[in-house]
Amino acid sequence: MIDISLLRCLRERADYDTYRSHVPLNALEDRTRALIEDIDKYYRKFKEAEAIDFVLFRDLFFNHWHRGMTDAQIELFDKILNRVDVELHQDVKATMMNSLLELKFATDTANMIQHYHSGEEIQIIQQVQQLADQANDKLTRRKERTYEVPDFDELMADDLNNAGLRFRCESLNRSIRPLRGGDFVIVAGRPDKGKTSFIADNATFFAQQCPKDRPILWLSNEGVRNNIIKRAIQASLGCTTPEMVLKHKNGTLMDEYHVAIGHPLALQIEDICGWTNFEVAELVEQVNPSVLILDMIDKVTFLGMDKGARTDQNLEEMYSWFREFGIAHEYVTLATSQISQAACDSPTTQMWPDDWMLKDSRTGKQGACDMIMMLGHNQDPQNAHYRYISAPKNKLHISGSPPLRSTVQFDADRSRFIDPH
Repeated sequence: MIDISLLRCLRERADYDTYRSHVPLNALEDRTRALIEDIDKYYRKFKEAEAIDFVLFRDLFFNHWHRGMTDAQIELFDKILNRVDVELHQDVKATMMNSLLELKFATDTANMIQHYHSGEEIQIIQQVQQLADQANDKLTRRKERTYEVPDFDELMADDLNNAGLRFRCESLNRSIRPLRGGDFVIVAGRPDKGKTSFIADNATFFAQQCPKDRPILWLSNEGVRNNIIKRAIQASLGCTTPEMVLKHKNGTLMDEYHVAIGHPLALQIEDICGWTNFEVAELVEQVNPSVLILDMIDKVTFLGMDKGARTDQNLEEMYSWFREFGIAHEYVTLATSQISQAACDSPTTQMWPDDWMLKDSRTGKQGACDMIMMLGHNQDPQNAHYRYISAPKNKLHISGSPPLRSTVQFDADRSRFIDPH
């Protein structure tokens, strides 16, 4: 994977002078290494430049240094340079030196071990220790730790005010405290049993509760964006497709929809088919959402695990990564997942699945979330319009309330879940 953060760290001459000598080129991915070598050329050519002029850099890069590129390569590097031409956050810069020192130490140690195995006369223990001591001496030390006594008024404010996002169905609100920044909720169901409709129903209800400058960001790699938008309009207004068509003919549909969700940009729906977790993270940082919906999270390409890792290990790491990112940026995460075929072994588990029945998981997904919300169903045709909502894991449980087990009516024509009267 190309290291965008490292390349951004070399945009300005002062940072280039600080970090460049510590970059172990032989440990980097080919494209990262090639771009760093071109940055070296640029600063050698323009000795007085205080930063890279990316208009000039692009001209040199495409028209002089790499004239033989294919159209596909040009498109790829154009996108990479767009991402590099962004200021790097100071917090990332603060940890960059340590990351480079660790990478250099790992590379030098691996090379030394290879020389040792090839028969060279090397005092392997002493020389590896010397490398470790040299790296350790250069590590950026943490600031001296001071403990801050918490402000208990601030600490208890959300609970005292019952603050957060409430679901449309009151039966859920009786067992789940309002959702707040950092909460990570998995919404799971069997294929085609209403996960997207459930998200649409509640996202359109959440939207009017969110601050205007922090919308809901719905990222989908599961369905066509236009179809999901229509589902959201349907859920927000509680109307059927023919009713939507009539509202559109009358010229009132979009105005009614925007009123229902609060304002036109309150719910933003995007396709992310083929995206990586880092691409999702960049979009999240741009939008600064109150709620991030990942539908479906399992289909995001996760960069951060060895290729040989098991599926459940990879998913566990990805879920943990997204949870930590949500905590850092203080938004609610709703991630859709599937329930495995094992839930269909009996009518009881089909309606009320256990937490281990999450698809492609042992305990990984379960450990990386605050709540698992299961959408169970019934094979009996007479009860096909009911959904059975449970939470086999619920850290958001309201003290003194019963465990969540709610039987609701699923109105598929309106994308609504309705409490029994």
